[in-house]
Amino acid sequence: TFMEEETKDYEIGKRHLANMMGQPAETFTQDDVN
Repeated sequence: TFMEEETKDYEIGKRHLANMMGQPAETFTQDDVN
């Protein structure tokens, strides 16, 4: 479904952002994104 695709893209983007900032994705929360 559309939402599943959006969620998957969000998870990938979050993980990529966490990697760039040297943070493990598991501890990377929405607060870090904002």
